[in-house]
Amino acid sequence: MKVIKAIYAIAGVAVILMWNSPGRSDEQGQKPAFPEATQIQQEETVPDDPYASWREWFRAHEQDAVNEGLPEWRPPRMETLGESEVTVFDPLTREVRRGSLRELFPQAFDARGQFVPFMEESRSDERNPLDAFTVGEIIEDPSQSPWKVNCKLLISANGGVGHGSGILIDGNHVLTAGHCVYNIDLDEWVDMIEVIPAYDEGVRPFGTAYSAQMFTWTGWTQAHDWNWDMAVIKLDRPVGAITGWFPYDYNTDNNWYFSHTFHSTGYPVTSPFNGVRLNYRTGPFDSANVNILYELDTTAYGGMSGGGVYYRSGVLPFTRTVHAVASHGFGGYGGFNRMTSTKWNAVGSYIWESRPDTLDVAALGCKVFPESLLTGESIDSLYFYLYNPGQDTLTNVSLSVTLYISTNAYISTADVYVGTRLLTGLTLSSGESEKIVWSMPQPVPWNVTAGRKWMGVVVNYTDGNSSNNSTSYDDADTVIIGIAPPTQAGEPTPSNGSTNVGVNANLTWQSGLGAASHNVYFGETNPPPFRVNQTSTLYDPPGSMFPGHVYYWRIDEVNSAGTTQGVVWHFTTTFPVLPGQAGDPIPANNTMGVPVTTTVSWSAGLGFTESFDVYFGTTNPPPFVTNMFLQEYNPPGNLALNIQYFWRIDSRNASGVTTGNLWTFRTGDVVPLEAPSELTIQIVESVAPSLAVLRWKHVAFANQYQVHRSTILNFTPGPATLVATVPDTFWVDTSVLSSPETLRYYVITAGQ
Repeated sequence: MKVIKAIYAIAGVAVILMWNSPGRSDEQGQKPAFPEATQIQQEETVPDDPYASWREWFRAHEQDAVNEGLPEWRPPRMETLGESEVTVFDPLTREVRRGSLRELFPQAFDARGQFVPFMEESRSDERNPLDAFTVGEIIEDPSQSPWKVNCKLLISANGGVGHGSGILIDGNHVLTAGHCVYNIDLDEWVDMIEVIPAYDEGVRPFGTAYSAQMFTWTGWTQAHDWNWDMAVIKLDRPVGAITGWFPYDYNTDNNWYFSHTFHSTGYPVTSPFNGVRLNYRTGPFDSANVNILYELDTTAYGGMSGGGVYYRSGVLPFTRTVHAVASHGFGGYGGFNRMTSTKWNAVGSYIWESRPDTLDVAALGCKVFPESLLTGESIDSLYFYLYNPGQDTLTNVSLSVTLYISTNAYISTADVYVGTRLLTGLTLSSGESEKIVWSMPQPVPWNVTAGRKWMGVVVNYTDGNSSNNSTSYDDADTVIIGIAPPTQAGEPTPSNGSTNVGVNANLTWQSGLGAASHNVYFGETNPPPFRVNQTSTLYDPPGSMFPGHVYYWRIDEVNSAGTTQGVVWHFTTTFPVLPGQAGDPIPANNTMGVPVTTTVSWSAGLGFTESFDVYFGTTNPPPFVTNMFLQEYNPPGNLALNIQYFWRIDSRNASGVTTGNLWTFRTGDVVPLEAPSELTIQIVESVAPSLAVLRWKHVAFANQYQVHRSTILNFTPGPATLVATVPDTFWVDTSVLSSPETLRYYVITAGQ
């Protein structure tokens, strides 16, 4: 047996590119299925979520997936050294990066610029006597170890949905087939992939992840060579930190694959399967070349594309390593794309390159116990995972974690605070996760409304990526909150029956237990009218209250269980002094020639004026017309021409009325007129000979119009050009009867 592994020197540290957290991949007691937690029904728009539309799209089209068989092998489009170039696709930006390993992953080369991985020379097939795989069995609970690392893929491409499979090889990466990410028939990348670990009949026990990037070789995307039908999906969410993952490996000895038992998993869709259950089969391989492993007499079902093939060591504790993915059918064989040293190193380089080079802590997989709680009731316990997606090791880190309750699956510091825990001495290697168990004596806050809510944590730690510091979406847990009705509000300020309360006083009170918000009733009548529902226990009446008035108020406490009516309280504001006389009249007293469209105005006198009594008319003294709060009065319609008007403003407040001075003005005898506009000329041809009908827009205050006519452009209207004076906005010119060929120009003026 000849086994090759490559060791890279990165920043002076020897790093073997095989990342699996010891004891994580087979950890028992993982988060059980809770499908409701993944069926997100957002109540508000969540900012900065590039996958929001894809969540909705996949839920709407999941049942539309096409059940196609496993593709058949066909010759490559061109001869290529498939290992010479790799390509990376971003499905959100549609950006494609393509180049040599040296260009895309410089850490795959040594200091001399030499490519490190071993290159196999033989491409010939070797064949072993038939020893078929088992027919296959359905895994009843794929959420348990070791099955939970297997993923169902829903693939959006060319307007439809396809099926595929994959297997987690890192907390944030899934190994699958190249044709699951790139369609060689259409010669294009797929649009998006939903990755669902441990999927079972619609249940998503660990939630969903989406393809943030797709990686494969140009031997697949350009040459369409089945030797390179392998790909890696980088996830937007490191779900493998919850499920664990299998490391990937290779062996250059073909006989080793013939003489050992391998385990194949996937989600077959073609009959008798339907793509909703995880299928498992075991056996050795029968044939192999350097890039492909074959198994005879095993039906290759559609939907298993990309499903992992792993080897399990025979010594406890078992070590499982992925060696191939389901690829294609070929003359009765089931073809599996084989991990080689070239692929092994390129995949490892890509995974390492995908990790940020800054410190980073990701939170995910929050689970709360019990699942039903009342406000005021203590949470028993919760757990969540912390994952290090970066290249650097987090060593002896101290950080705090805060628990929140939210009305949607997006957990943030804007949600309802529950409690905080300090973690010290946390150490996480690159790609490592840790399950954090937290006993919670803190009660559920009283201000949480009843119903289905989401609970999750926010990691309070300054790192290179704050977007993954909360357990949002599939990483938040759902709980059912029940709420008792609130108690009455109390301790009013001003106290009940108070006097001499300032006109700008605020109203405050002690919130009743369990109140989520407060209905504020306030006014000068008893019972007072409703004003606002608010969460604050301070109410600021709009503007200033009137001096010397009695005000009534009541606070009703509200939560989702109902409303508790409060006690009606009252107080009296401070009485004012009499207001000063109004002044500064406009028009000024005794003004002549005031326009008939005028509005009268004034200024308030010294002290507080609550309102103004307006007296206005053509008699002296003028009659009362209205009481108003504004400091201007617009008489209805237009005033009469050349008439004297009288007016007076009396100032009023709770202490009495101050009579104002008498003012007068006279309107003008002429109203300035505007020039007529919108002149149109219509030639009436229904009579013989034709007539010209002129029409124009009415001018306010005009009672007659002068029509001027000339054969000269831009003429000056005068007695010589006047042809008619009319009271209406039209005139018929009959002169066209005698000389219809003459060009005429018109000017209309308005008069009184």
